Amino acid sequence: MLKRKDIWDEIQTSQATRKARGLSRADTAKTKPGDRNGSASKKYKDEYGPGSVPDGYDVDHVIDLQLGGIDHVSNMRPLDASVNRSMGAQIHYLIKDLPEGTKIGNVIFE
Repeated sequence: MLKRKDIWDEIQTSQATRKARGLSRADTAKTKPGDRNGSASKKYKDEYGPGSVPDGYDVDHVIDLQLGGIDHVSNMRPLDASVNRSMGAQIHYLIKDLPEGTKIGNVIFE
């Protein structure tokens, strides 16, 4: 279960809920991420332009690399930096002791 930060506003909460729903619909499993070739932000901005990521946002992997997502612009989108970093860290913490290949089912966000 992923937790909402008390300081998040409606937009941030909505973005976190959307990400959790997307992960629930995806076929995810704990995966050791491969080597990345450059930053997600640079790849995304090279593809969509320097103004494509608003201030205060990170480029998020829609399906996290640690859950089997690919490191390609088709799996990236801007996401509030606090939401991106918090959810990534929470997912890492929750799956860190699971064996590689463990299927991840319903991602619950509260």
